[in-house]
Amino acid sequence: MPEEEKQLDVTLRSVPVDFKNTVFLAAAVILFIVGFLAVLTNGCLLLTIAKDPLRCFRNKTAVLVGCLSITDFITGAVTSVYVGVFHVRLILRSPPFMVKGVILTKLVSQFTVWSSMYIITVFSCERLIAIALPFFYRSNVSTVKMFSVCTLIWVGCFFGNFLEVSGLREATYNTIELYVFFVAPLVVVFFAYCGIYYKLVRQRKITQSLTNSTEEQRIQQRHNRRERQLTITSFCILVGFVLSYCPWYAFYWVGTTCPSCLATRWYLACYHLSIPFLYMNSVFNPLLYMWRIPVYCRSIKAVFRGVPVDALAGSTNSAHSGNNITSQIRANPKVRPRQ
Repeated sequence: MPEEEKQLDVTLRSVPVDFKNTVFLAAAVILFIVGFLAVLTNGCLLLTIAKDPLRCFRNKTAVLVGCLSITDFITGAVTSVYVGVFHVRLILRSPPFMVKGVILTKLVSQFTVWSSMYIITVFSCERLIAIALPFFYRSNVSTVKMFSVCTLIWVGCFFGNFLEVSGLREATYNTIELYVFFVAPLVVVFFAYCGIYYKLVRQRKITQSLTNSTEEQRIQQRHNRRERQLTITSFCILVGFVLSYCPWYAFYWVGTTCPSCLATRWYLACYHLSIPFLYMNSVFNPLLYMWRIPVYCRSIKAVFRGVPVDALAGSTNSAHSGNNITSQIRANPKVRPRQ
């Protein structure tokens, strides 16, 4: 029997029924609310990406944003709801659905968690290439390739779930899960952001050393600011994912190192109420995009508030038009902006 099932069995036999049912009901309600909010926020974002009123979702980074949003939508519509149903079945004392001795709820949850982890890893690598190797990025990285990578991640995580039900020893599977689906991606992400930080520091020093910047240099500075903005956004997504995963993993670790804790009320409450936190980042990711990337926020307003697209596009391009006027004045002193 896998470790999670052992812990669940010990806890269910040791804690009073009324207390268990209260905890399970609270966890189920929170999971249903989290699922609804994840579907709502990511559904709005996916609808905005489909309509794309400001034509701002036609680049490589937007593909990763869309794929992560699809994963978050599945997390809300399927995973969170199904885990909530699992808790309702615990209240009704119905046996959980099993696949070769493994609770089906665990397999469903693993797919979305692993997919999110790997897409976030690809996001960090994409940011590193965009900042450190901009010419290679523009000529060799395409939206089709980005979507193909995300598709491979979904397929790989789906079939990776079958490792647990393939007859592998529990210790072997736990080692594979730990290093392949968590340690390796986190190591890649760590070195990617170290490289990004080093490159951004160098770019900032070069920018500060410029005294009389040309028009081309100002364009490059605007490009660097945009890349930094996207990089900070991707880093915030990573931090949100790690923070949402920490509570559950902390109590899972307590259960494996302190068997006597499994029979206590506080452990039952803390462990099951930490499960909804696994899916909280799926709710907040679209809100993070709106906060950190203004053009995404304007696009959502254009779709849902009926804000004229021309007005939003005008505000988006105002800086570029101002720069064009400035360059014309420098080229020909007789040119003056219209009052």
